[in-house]
Amino acid sequence: MVQHLLMVSLLFVFHAVAMATVRIILEPEDTMFSYEQRLLERLIILEQESASLRQRIETLERTTSPVKVTTEARLSKNHAIGANSRVMYDVEVSNVGGGFDFARGEFTAPVNGTYLVFVQACLGFSNMWLDLDIVKDGAVVGRVFSGDDAYHSCGSETVVMELHSGNKLWVAKVAGPATVLNEEHGRNSFTAVLLR
Repeated sequence: MVQHLLMVSLLFVFHAVAMATVRIILEPEDTMFSYEQRLLERLIILEQESASLRQRIETLERTTSPVKVTTEARLSKNHAIGANSRVMYDVEVSNVGGGFDFARGEFTAPVNGTYLVFVQACLGFSNMWLDLDIVKDGAVVGRVFSGDDAYHSCGSETVVMELHSGNKLWVAKVAGPATVLNEEHGRNSFTAVLLR
């Protein structure tokens, strides 16, 4: 579509140049100097219009090319977690867009948009529970609860939110006696996907 638009635009420009040249040549009272001056002025205008068209086409191509951001991080083994500490995921399943920083345990939105965020937490012992907060730039935007009286358990939370480029998300323990996220009976994971 964009290439078709470019081709039509260029044909229009070439047609305009041809018509202007014919009109200039057919005016007999002009001197050679005035002819060259008008021709040069028209060429300058055409160059400016061509540059403007190129810029518009580049803008259209950028806005119609979808940006992809998909992050999935998880734990490779059981993970000890203390009060108010971040979950430090250590396995990169997907990190298209480079948003997840494993050294800091946080996701940084690379572009503005609507994101789906999913967090799952699993415990391996009965009679244990914990709450994990999903935190955006210091403010809680979601909470995962996991716990059971008799069985292993997994809890999850899904949040859809608007993020601006540079917003940061992380997962941190805020409550509960459980001190280990168990990777043997479920998958502890963080997922963020740019929807639009």
